[in-house]
Amino acid sequence: MIIPLPETTPTIKSSVNVFIKNESDGKVSAMVLGLPEWRVESSDRQSALADLQKLVMTSFTGAEVVSLEIEIPQTEHPWLRFAGVFKDDPYFEQMQEDIASYRRDKDTEFSEYHQFDIEKE
Repeated sequence: MIIPLPETTPTIKSSVNVFIKNESDGKVSAMVLGLPEWRVESSDRQSALADLQKLVMTSFTGAEVVSLEIEIPQTEHPWLRFAGVFKDDPYFEQMQEDIASYRRDKDTEFSEYHQFDIEKE
């Protein structure tokens, strides 16, 4: 349900997420999510939505919604200071090969273990 504005008022269509809840006293509450001050209670769902729309439209009278672009300073990535730390290390290539060998051994070990589980079933 949309309440029409007078034809002379320029409008922009926008959507808001509304939380609707049946209260224990039989009433229905409606609230714009993220804006708890925009909350109404009414006798039924349609009335609650209409009342909430009136409240929101009244709040916008003489106001506007804008997007604000801000710049956030970038800090250096914490790992960047370690880049190239091994470039002159004579043992780096051997360390890489040791790591690769260890991984191959573990992959083989896992494969054998997994094969045992398959045979067991």
